[in-house]
Amino acid sequence: MPQTERETPRKVLSKGIGALDIPPAKAYADFIRVGDPGGPIPCWGGAAERFERDFIRDSDRKALWPVLVRSQDPRPIMLFIHFNRRRPAVLREIIGDAGLLPVFLQRFIVSLDEAAELVPDRLDAFAPSAQQLWEAEPATRKREREMFTERVVRLLSFRFFVPNQQEPANEGARPVPNE
Repeated sequence: MPQTERETPRKVLSKGIGALDIPPAKAYADFIRVGDPGGPIPCWGGAAERFERDFIRDSDRKALWPVLVRSQDPRPIMLFIHFNRRRPAVLREIIGDAGLLPVFLQRFIVSLDEAAELVPDRLDAFAPSAQQLWEAEPATRKREREMFTERVVRLLSFRFFVPNQQEPANEGARPVPNE
């Protein structure tokens, strides 16, 4: 029996995004899968920068959201939540699907100040742990939000894959092939 290649999270995400019928989707899908022609392969920081640049309209971002939820990869979901916290229309969509997310991402959502007006109407869709966080003191939610902010910063700090033989300061350049 021939062995099939396991699809990596990057390929799954790229395939789902590439299938969307919105202008920025195809180019973004290609970018997260293989990078720009002659350029490095993006990590989460590079993919997030391109996302912010290319997905300007709320409607495009909302179209991307179901692909992220289906992927069940918490890293792009966390970044998506972070980058859309100040977009009420997109945040409303995220909150509407909160029950489909892992509990720790639900806790991230309820910790956001920007979600304060939206969460009460959908609180029953959140897991008990997220509901408890919502009902906790503001200082408790702030600590939770700070913990997630640290995770987001770590994800964003890696813009491109850097080969072991290359200095991180030159991470945007392709390595010279061994001769």
